[in-house]
Amino acid sequence: MQTPGPHPYAASRTPLFHFGQDRQLTPAPLPRRSRFPRFSMIIDNPVHCMDRLVTIRNVVSMKHSGLSALIDEFTILDRYHERIAYIDSSAGYVATTAHMQGATGFITGIAPWWPEYELDYWDLLQARKYLEAERHHSRLFPFVARFHHAAEPGTIEGFSSITVLKAGLEYVGLTGGTVRPPFGALNQAEREEVFSLLAAAGVPRPMLQPV
Repeated sequence: MQTPGPHPYAASRTPLFHFGQDRQLTPAPLPRRSRFPRFSMIIDNPVHCMDRLVTIRNVVSMKHSGLSALIDEFTILDRYHERIAYIDSSAGYVATTAHMQGATGFITGIAPWWPEYELDYWDLLQARKYLEAERHHSRLFPFVARFHHAAEPGTIEGFSSITVLKAGLEYVGLTGGTVRPPFGALNQAEREEVFSLLAAAGVPRPMLQPV
């Protein structure tokens, strides 16, 4: 078992929310970085491991761990979707397929600045209109790609992907704030790049419109 460091979300105070079957957005606060270590384990048979873990009452969820794990994750989800929650961001490309396998919600960093987008996406999922759901969600895929690219450096010279989400807040007229060191803020050129992606996706800016 390795402990590569604190979870990036815990280090940045990201505005994360959980979105569930009742179509309600619920704040999902994360513990301080000192109390939120991220563990990485290599498991030869994740499905068999989960078969045993679900016998523990306090095991209530499974976090998406990457595209290479999808077959095992969806096998587990198909088997235990009534027992455990599948935790993944709507910006992670797999929320639609996860819903097909029984997932009943997702976390979102987009809803705080474009709730209608996620509400419409959820309604399409619940109606099992999966092709329409993917087409709808693809409007933000260029922005999402920029979000994931921002996560790659992860060094003192790089910047946290959360700065891209915070730029979404700023774009609609809300306060995004800064991220914790060692990550830095977007510079003006990077901010303008993100803003152009949001504009191309048709993100509304109601707070910036004259009354």
